[in-house]
Amino acid sequence: MNHLNKYIYKDNFYYHSSTEFFGSVVIGKKTVIEKNCSIGKPHRNDILNSLLNKIETPMQEENTVIGDDCYIEEGTIISSGVILGNNVVCSEYSTIGQNSLIGNNSKLHYKAQIFKGIKIGSNSRIGGFICNDSVIGDDCSVYGKLVHKYKKHEGEEIDSQVNGSPKIGNNVIIGFNSTVIGGVKIADNVYIAAGAIVTINIPANSIVKNVNEISEWK
Repeated sequence: MNHLNKYIYKDNFYYHSSTEFFGSVVIGKKTVIEKNCSIGKPHRNDILNSLLNKIETPMQEENTVIGDDCYIEEGTIISSGVILGNNVVCSEYSTIGQNSLIGNNSKLHYKAQIFKGIKIGSNSRIGGFICNDSVIGDDCSVYGKLVHKYKKHEGEEIDSQVNGSPKIGNNVIIGFNSTVIGGVKIADNVYIAAGAIVTINIPANSIVKNVNEISEWK
């Protein structure tokens, strides 16, 4: 139990002595942060600009907020501007991009990748890859990938985003190794089977398997 001696109690929460805090961070009561976590981490461009301009600390405009009764496991990176509700669990080596919002009682599983500007509702479980600006509703389980649609773009960046990010309703299950591509909308009460590929809007109360193969979820 000697490792517990490395935890610091401050303002009604606990954090490991190896935790890094950046900018303005607000942490709720009874929250625990394990070792080697980064909280409020600035974007690489902010760090680079600070180094080049010899500014001591990167500019931080966004507050990073972690609610009450959260548990942040080892190696988690929470970027600047993130807001976590109450009773949120971030499992080991999760990453959360800038200005993302995660609702009460949600959980990120091991190595979940949450990119910038994402909104996740309450009571959801996330274990996959979630691209920038995606929206996930309440009571969802996401173990696949939500990705942009890309095309090659001559003379510019190799890959250019050509449409929006997926929007997922409430009570949606996205199975392991499934992929939702582009600015599609998945309505409430949808089950996307493991390995499925979705590139179209999906109506409520549906099951999706293979490639856009839809049937009624009875």
